[in-house]
Amino acid sequence: MGTTGVDSARTVIQALGLPLSVEDYLADLGRIYAEKYPHVDLVPATSSKRVSFMVKTARHRELLALFHHVVCSGENPEVLVFEDAPKGVTAGLAAGMQVVMVPDPRMDQENRRRATLCIESMADFKPELFGMPPFKDSATKS
Repeated sequence: MGTTGVDSARTVIQALGLPLSVEDYLADLGRIYAEKYPHVDLVPATSSKRVSFMVKTARHRELLALFHHVVCSGENPEVLVFEDAPKGVTAGLAAGMQVVMVPDPRMDQENRRRATLCIESMADFKPELFGMPPFKDSATKS
């Protein structure tokens, strides 16, 4: 929710009762990031329409070619944003996307209400609410 890495580490360590110092936690996190992040495709999203985006980024074609794809406002109704931060919810909604919020438990109700859907955990997500097939494991739990 827009905190520093050190503050976030303290929060996680405290909430989960982890037997780690902030420094050890951040070192472990750094190793995980170094392993996982190189394999993540970057996909910029913007509230601009495609025509406007192309004009704004005309001098940056070489850079944009490095991205898997770019999502512009109004062109892909199949985009579903998952966010934990109020600013991310605002950005997703401004881009014309549906937003599922998985907030920090300390977040106030006003910020939770703006999202298309607010759930307490990713385990609570039901894709069928958004026209997708249900998870196979959840289909047998009813």
